[in-house]
Amino acid sequence: MRCAFEFHIDAVKMPINILLKNLSKDYKCEVVSDEEFYKRHGYSKKLLGLVKCVRV
Repeated sequence: MRCAFEFHIDAVKMPINILLKNLSKDYKCEVVSDEEFYKRHGYSKKLLGLVKCVRV
């Protein structure tokens, strides 16, 4: 199973590395945002991004 989502740190109230660690129990996840994504949205990599996950 594959999934992708956009994360907003202010919504989940935890750093992305903690979120990815929690997901790593069942999924292999990676942040796939590129520089164009951040320019378009005006956020930093620590606050917003795209994540792709595959169930392991």
